Amino acid sequence: MSLRGSNDQEKLADLSSRNYKAQAVWFLNAYWTEFGQREADNIWTYKHKHDELDPKKKDGNELDEFGCHRFLEQINSTMTVQEMRNYIRSIGVERIKFIPLVYFLVARYRVEIHRLVNASQGDN
Repeated sequence: MSLRGSNDQEKLADLSSRNYKAQAVWFLNAYWTEFGQREADNIWTYKHKHDELDPKKKDGNELDEFGCHRFLEQINSTMTVQEMRNYIRSIGVERIKFIPLVYFLVARYRVEIHRLVNASQGDN
């Protein structure tokens, strides 16, 4: 399985358009040996919190700013929405109106977009 797109930004957009479960699974597969196995329970908790906060529930893929604030409060994060946005912009994502789970994970774990969107998913 691979992401659609001719560059990293298009592939990230494709990943971001998928539901929370698909975003979490992709992220875990990409970083399983480095920290994914150790952080799997936390990442799955983040996924479930997004499911709870999104009006679309498990079919959702991104939170609005208010939902993201609530998410960060619920997980007792010291990161603010603005800090997350600034980090995401620093790695090349310009337009940030809604925040997919994968954006939070990229900011939280400080991973490289190129590696994430081109990571093997166990089928290639």
